[in-house]
Amino acid sequence: SPASILSTKSDCKSYSLAANGILDAIRRNTGDNFEIAYRFASYDPLDSTPQHVFAVINPNTNNEIWID
Repeated sequence: SPASILSTKSDCKSYSLAANGILDAIRRNTGDNFEIAYRFASYDPLDSTPQHVFAVINPNTNNEIWID
């Protein structure tokens, strides 16, 4: 649950799920038109295996908003 994620030690997966869950609830309740997504990142340029995830808002412009 979001309360559990926010009250305990969590990782990037938990925080990105909570962030996009909250954003999806806002979108559904307000009718705002924006997209939400996840982005995956690797810290090693020689290894493309994802090591990090974060939430992204795309407000239907050319500018994404990263929530990390």
